[in-house]
Amino acid sequence: MTDGYLRPIVLLALASFASAATTRITDPILPQLADAYGVGIATVSMVATGYSLTYGCSQVFFGPVGDRYGKFRIILFACLGSALSNTLCGVATSLAMLEAARLVSGLAAACIVPLSIAWIGDAIPYARRQGVLAGFITGQISGVLAGQAVGGLLGGAFGWRFVFLALSAVFAVVAIGLLAELVVNRAARPAAAVPRSFLAGLGATFALVGRRDLRRLLLAVGIEGFAVFGPLTFVGAEMKARFGLSFTAVGLMLSAYALGGLVYAVSARRLVGALGQARLAFAGAIVVALAMMVIALAASEIVAFAGIAAIGLGFYMMHNTLQTVATQVAPEARGAAVSLFATCFFVSQAAGVFVGGRLLEGAGGPVLFAGAAAIVVVLGGGIYLWLRRWRLTELS
Repeated sequence: MTDGYLRPIVLLALASFASAATTRITDPILPQLADAYGVGIATVSMVATGYSLTYGCSQVFFGPVGDRYGKFRIILFACLGSALSNTLCGVATSLAMLEAARLVSGLAAACIVPLSIAWIGDAIPYARRQGVLAGFITGQISGVLAGQAVGGLLGGAFGWRFVFLALSAVFAVVAIGLLAELVVNRAARPAAAVPRSFLAGLGATFALVGRRDLRRLLLAVGIEGFAVFGPLTFVGAEMKARFGLSFTAVGLMLSAYALGGLVYAVSARRLVGALGQARLAFAGAIVVALAMMVIALAASEIVAFAGIAAIGLGFYMMHNTLQTVATQVAPEARGAAVSLFATCFFVSQAAGVFVGGRLLEGAGGPVLFAGAAAIVVVLGGGIYLWLRRWRLTELS
């Protein structure tokens, strides 16, 4: 990779880090927020769920915006908006103000990851793209870890307001770097903007669903989100009930998922080279399925920790492959395609949580995780057969 592309991708990874940290930053500080405003945890949880609402539901709209006005430029504005909204969170004088600022924060951060992936698709040839995307998602995975772990440490040491103000500073620094790249680096603008209105772009976005390969991709990522992230949401509750762990111990155990993802990120180029996309995705599905069975049957915390880490590894083997395909399935509307991909993934997660919660209550954790394992195996086989037949129309 040339230096012209290296700096922008590093900055996009940092923006992704901040976006992911913002998503998880309220997890460890909710008790502090409840004490600060004199309300219960359930009431103050809107600070987290409101963010998720605007973050998830607005992604599909940013695809045509990025295609129309330039993805790198929109990401810059998103970082500026995130810096401002997190500042407002840090200085909020009421719970209502904090909730409103978090809604804006979710809206501002929603486009950062999908448009970054689409920009990399514009800039990097397909043959090298999956390895580059794997390096890029290191920022996102690290952000999840930082949001949960560092957020709790900073909140405990300096108070919850400092947590939001620190995030604001990170976004501001990244925005300055992105602006500098736009000014001095022509590589930051690898593709011309699509010359059409937002409404026309939005219509074209939904028209993409008429393409058979994109429908298959959206179906695959939808099943993935449903079968992996739905059950994964309840792993912590299952481990606490099964082993009597503290909330701190549960949080540390769940961090194994991100560690597994980091293992994939540092080994992705070798894995792609050795297996190819189709076999890598299938192998990832098998790893996830076996890990789900380990969690279903685990009789000790150590075994469960290993299972959670394996889910992270296998998930990114599969998901990073699908992400890479998303950048090429509609190259003339890459931002729109990746945004549809992200929206489908988010919505399916919500459906997985809804169904998984009821299955957990009715049949128990082992049945939930074993059922998810069976679905993931079938999904992996389907992805393998599809990618084996899939022929790219453009590999440059």
